[in-house]
Amino acid sequence: MPLDHDQLNIERDPETHDAEAIQPGATEADVAAVRAALKTFTAPSGPLLDIGCGTGRHLRALAASGHAVVGLDCDQRMLDAAEQAGVPTDCRLLAADASDFSCDEHFAAALLLNRSLVCFHSHRMATGLFSTVAKHLVPGGLFLIDNCCTELWNEVANGNYSNGLSGDGCQQLFFLPGENRFVWRRDDAVDPENWTPSPSDRIYRLWSLGEVALAAAGAGLALCCLSSDSPLIVLRRQE
Repeated sequence: MPLDHDQLNIERDPETHDAEAIQPGATEADVAAVRAALKTFTAPSGPLLDIGCGTGRHLRALAASGHAVVGLDCDQRMLDAAEQAGVPTDCRLLAADASDFSCDEHFAAALLLNRSLVCFHSHRMATGLFSTVAKHLVPGGLFLIDNCCTELWNEVANGNYSNGLSGDGCQQLFFLPGENRFVWRRDDAVDPENWTPSPSDRIYRLWSLGEVALAAAGAGLALCCLSSDSPLIVLRRQE
């Protein structure tokens, strides 16, 4: 598979996505971490941008805490499900690729939660994400990313993917040669006889904290918190 493979990772249906993504209390914990970071790092006033908003669980919880939120997702099915669940007053939804979008609004903070960073696997997506977010933050605005880097590297170090198959055989994971990008197959897509990426495979990037630092620097974002023991990576647009 070429290095410039640039396929968007469209999730499965919204119900399956939520069933797999949400652990009890996860939404509340995420929102508490976001609100604490906004206060600790003195975010400016203004609306929030929820990147990869999915069915809108973070958007609704943040709106209940008094924030105006724009939810962005590239999958219209997710946005339809969010619409059906209800979009709070002062919130709206936007269908777009976070690596390359433009809107008139600027944000006090952009959020990338639920391990969504791994979906930005190609060079275009990776650099586009950080530069596009930087352009849409007000001066002093924050980019908050959940620290999936430390969590996922710990799983690799613990040997959770040593043979490439989950214990129940329902998941398959293998790395592209010489890269920290990987293929993740689930259910009917699992093929123990095939360990070669195909155009239909879902590709992800196992980001390191160092890669995040490089991407942030390239986009002109300052590092506020890049620690393995922090739940959020915090970047800031320069004043």
